[in-house]
Amino acid sequence: MSDKPSRSTVEAIYEELRDRICLLDLPPGAPLREQAIAEEFGVSRTPVREALTMLRIDGLVVRREGGGTTVSTVDLKRMRDVYALRIKLSELIADFLKNPVPGHIPDELRKIRQRVVDAAPTRDPKLLGELYTELHEALLDAIANETLKQISDRLYRQTARVWVQLLPEMDWDEEVRIFLDEIDESLEALEGNAARHVAEIRSKHMIMLLNRFNEYLTRPLI
Repeated sequence: MSDKPSRSTVEAIYEELRDRICLLDLPPGAPLREQAIAEEFGVSRTPVREALTMLRIDGLVVRREGGGTTVSTVDLKRMRDVYALRIKLSELIADFLKNPVPGHIPDELRKIRQRVVDAAPTRDPKLLGELYTELHEALLDAIANETLKQISDRLYRQTARVWVQLLPEMDWDEEVRIFLDEIDESLEALEGNAARHVAEIRSKHMIMLLNRFNEYLTRPLI
């Protein structure tokens, strides 16, 4: 019998660690110890190493000098580069949107919207980050091209933690309002099967978010 770990095992470990990094359960600089992770998932260290390699390719973890792996810090230039690519890729949504859009997708967006409204008073960045990822996943479900979905998802995960990290110091009420606007605009476009409009909304809100990041990161300290 082969000792090679199954792809599903490696993917499961990768996705769980990736999600913890994106939601700051594993913050920048946090150590990732192979043995501890292997024990948590009940596997050998081999699939853990493969999952960590995938996370390194994504830029979410780095190897330390002398061995060991830690969660990477946010590289602002890399973040902007990834956003630039995400914005360009969003234009392709218009070419690959399912037509008609399956009815469960608008239904899911309505559920997310209500959960955002319910979450607003908590001022919990992690909760809002989870909901934004759910919006991202629901909108991915409307795309018919699997390769575009996979690439878009991996790029999203590379930038997702930035918003969660900055939220406590940004204008919470404004961020919630913009989030709800994006859901409402996306709903209208999906229900009208307006593929070009869906793509424009995704691109617009990515540009808006990147601009808010830039304004925050370049603000005077005093």
